[in-house]
Amino acid sequence: MTMITALECRARQSGNLAAGVSDPLGSWFFRIIGSIVAVASLVMVAFSLIEFVSG
Repeated sequence: MTMITALECRARQSGNLAAGVSDPLGSWFFRIIGSIVAVASLVMVAFSLIEFVSG
């Protein structure tokens, strides 16, 4: 039994049909977006520190 099938069976048994719905984007999408946001924020902090130090 695959993971998706197990989740769907558990959702049917509990009566909560929304519990078996998996995320269509997947976790990899949010990891990539999180990495992009983290790198962009570090770049902005570095630029602000450079501007602060140089006057």
